Amino acid sequence: MKNQFVIWLIGSMALFAGLMPCFIIVLRGKIVERFFAVQTSQIVVVFSIIVLTISYDYMRYLDIGLVLSIIVIMSSIVFARFLERWI
Repeated sequence: MKNQFVIWLIGSMALFAGLMPCFIIVLRGKIVERFFAVQTSQIVVVFSIIVLTISYDYMRYLDIGLVLSIIVIMSSIVFARFLERWI
């Protein structure tokens, strides 16, 4: 049981390590590249929350991950409409 917990935590840390390229692109990229980097980082954070929920076996937080996934979709549409002026 403990080995399975460690495996899930390592997977979550690997997902968080995947955020570093997104942060670099947000700092140095063009507007369109920044938009896609922010959207990718939001998806990675949602997946990380879901993985951490599974690793701690605390399924109440799974709802948070599902609600955040819906909010990510809606925010990307709103953000794209806002950036439409400069793209």
